[in-house]
Formats: sequence, C-alpha cells, structure tokens
Amino acid sequence: MQSELILGMKTNKFLWHTSNNMAARGYPYYAYIAGKSSTFNKAKKYVKAEIAGTDLRTVATTGVFKGIYFEDIQNPDGTYKYNVLPGQFILNWQIEPTIFNHPYDYIGNVGDKTNLKIETEGAKLDYKWYVADKKEGPYTPLSKTWTSTQNFAESNSTLPVTVGETDKWYRCDVIGKNGDGNQVIVTSDPALVGPHKIIQEELPIPQVVGTYTYNGKSQTVNISGYDSAKMTITGNTGINAGEYTAVIKIIDKDVCKWKDGTTRDITLTWKINPKSVNVTWGGQSTFVYDGALHAPTASVNSGVTGETLNISQTKERNAGKYTTTVTLISVTGGQRRVENYELVGSTRDYEITKATGTYDMTIPDNSSNSEGQGIVEGNNTPTIDENGVAKYKYKVTLVAGNSISMKYKYNGDISGKVEVNTGIATITVGTESITIKGISEGQTTGTISYVGSNNYKDVIVEIAITVL
Repeated sequence: MQSELILGMKTNKFLWHTSNNMAARGYPYYAYIAGKSSTFNKAKKYVKAEIAGTDLRTVATTGVFKGIYFEDIQNPDGTYKYNVLPGQFILNWQIEPTIFNHPYDYIGNVGDKTNLKIETEGAKLDYKWYVADKKEGPYTPLSKTWTSTQNFAESNSTLPVTVGETDKWYRCDVIGKNGDGNQVIVTSDPALVGPHKIIQEELPIPQVVGTYTYNGKSQTVNISGYDSAKMTITGNTGINAGEYTAVIKIIDKDVCKWKDGTTRDITLTWKINPKSVNVTWGGQSTFVYDGALHAPTASVNSGVTGETLNISQTKERNAGKYTTTVTLISVTGGQRRVENYELVGSTRDYEITKATGTYDMTIPDNSSNSEGQGIVEGNNTPTIDENGVAKYKYKVTLVAGNSISMKYKYNGDISGKVEVNTGIATITVGTESITIKGISEGQTTGTISYVGSNNYKDVIVEIAITVL
C-alpha cells in the first residue's frame, strides 16, 4: 500500500504528535487528520513513520517512507480498537504559513515589560515585526527577522516590548511558501501596547442649597454634589451674618472632572442673613405737650442666648405729628455685632397734642375796695369746648371814669396786645395784666381771645362789665 500525503494542505492537513499510548504500540510518531478531532481517542485516521527515533516534523526532505496507515474503530461499549494496515506513504512538504493565535493587546503601567506572541503553523517560516503610532499605520519595520527552522510544526515568535507613555501598535508578517514554491506573507492583527487610560469620572458641578440666618452658632453651608472623597472645600463655615466664599477643588484631576469638562476650582458665594427681630411697641401713641420728650415705648429681644440688643429711639418735645424710629446701636454678649440683626417694624407714628391753655386771674379782695373803685367776681375754672378751647368768665363793676387793673398769668404765648372797646368800657391787655376803664353807664361784655402757640390751645376770656 502506498499513498502520497500532501501535508499542510487545508483539505488534508496532518498535525504531528507523540503519544505514550501509541509509543506503547511501537508507533512513537503519528499524525491525525486535522479537523476531525483534537484528542487522540476521538481521532479517525493515523499514519506512523517507520523511521526509528525520528520525528517526521524534523525530516528535511520529501521522499518515500515506509509506514503504517491505520484506523480506530469504536466498539459497541464505547472503547476503540485499531485496524492497522502496513504500507508506504510519500512525504511531500507543502505547508503555507497559517496564524492561529494573533498577538494580544497589553495595557499596563509605564515601564511594564511584556512579550507579544504570535502562534503559527508552517515550514521554515520567517517572522518580521513592525511598529506604528496609530493602528492604521504607517508601520515601521523592526531591525530583526526571526526564523523557524522546522519543516512542519506549530511554531511561534515573541517580541519583548516595554510600555511607554504613548500607545504603540505592533503587527507581525509571517513569511513562507505555498505548494508551488511561491512566497506567501500572512499579516497578524495589530496589537496595542500602551499605558492605562484613565477615563475621568464626571462630577456634578456643586451648587449652594438652602438659606441661612444668624443664630449665634457656627453654620456649614449645604452644597449639592460635594463628595469629600473626591473634593476639598474651604470657606464653607461661618457664624456672623455676611457673605462667604466657598472654594471647591478636585483632589485628583487626572481621575475626575466637572460635567462641563473642566477641572477648575469652583467658587461659590453663600450668605448668612441677619436675624430679623420684631420691635415690640407700647400701647400709647398720643401725648399732650408738657415740655418733655415723648415717643411710644419700644423694646426688642434678640432670641439668641447670651445676646442683648441695645437700642436708641427718636423722640420729640413740641406738639405735632411724628414718626419715631428705633435703631440698634450695640449688642452685649455673644458675637457683639450689630450686623447680625435687622429690626422689623422699627418705626411708629405718634402725635403730641397741644396742651390746654390756662388763664390765672388775680382776683382783688373786694372787701377792701371802696365804692366805685371796682368789684371783681369770678374764678379761674374754665369750661372746655369741643375743640379743647378754655373759656374763662369774670364780672367787673366800676364807676364811669374809673379804672381797675388785674394781674393774670397765661401759659401760652400772646400774639401781641389786644385792645377791646365796647363803647361802655375799654379793656387794655398787657403781657401780665389787663386794665378796664368805665366810659359811660351801662352794661357790656368784653371778649379777649388769646391765640395759642404751637404747643397750646387758644384761650377765650369773657368779662361782663357794669359801669355805674
């Protein structure tokens, strides 16, 4: 029996192996038909080279070899038996280069070392490695070419490389011949060797959340998106009312970035507002002129333990309509800062009304008056009309041609002198006295009107006069 075995062809390719099982049968070197199975027990057809101590993979020439062609037949119980047929076969090397494992990518730290490996089948293959900065090239050949001396084998080539700071792409050309003796070049897939690429985590841009009011204690602003494991922050605490600036920084800018793509420092302005304090007012809002300063009473309470608010207040003296204003002038205890508070309802309208005018006439002692010298009657108790005007009434009797003088006091300002002439009598008004003179017999009434000043109401004095 003689067959020609065309080794390495895709349709009938043999892979050569050794096996303890076959060696025990006296067949140390055998081949099985590729594609049928990857294990001995399931292989279907074999050949055995009858060259003592020689692996056909190292035979350098084509020729006729004596050998055994055999089959394994599966028994009903699942075991195998072997039908061995002695004979001859012709060994004819026609093996094109084939890549069955391409080099793998390697991503590591800068300075790491690794080996790129390509695994092939073929006879007397050459390996040529290339390098490029981009996957699509251009590729530059490395100086060395590696050669496999085996005629028929599974062979490989390794390339030592070191990880640099930038990506590098490597590929390998496997060079061999086909059955016609023509050169065949098979190129591997490119393999990437490069440093770890850190994909920066996108962090939300921090924002101030909430409002803050002075309370006498330290406060920390709430900032959305802040992560203490990835960021640092300053300026985020405060006690007193006012504006603060918080600065947030990314700890590792190689690892993280903001959602806007930057790694800048984020500056946020936040504020502690002054505490609003209501002014408490007393019930009285109307006062009568008395020469003293007046305004409604006011008080404030800080609401903060240990802090007392000290206030001042505008007041007025004269009659009129006014608005009083309360001002915070100092703080006792705690932070001692006026700026930490703002007064609410710090003004109130009020009025100082005119005082009622008083008229105090000095009544002569009538018992000592001689007939005709004048008799005065009356008192200093007025009647008050609906407008608050005080009306005083007196009676005077005197002889025609005679006169009488009476002293008086008035608590308002007199607007000039007043002359009253009724035809029966005349009344002359001075600043502190009046003089009544009889002209002719009869009865008359003299009225003296005192115009009050800004602080007093008017006074009307009526004198009923009888002239004898």
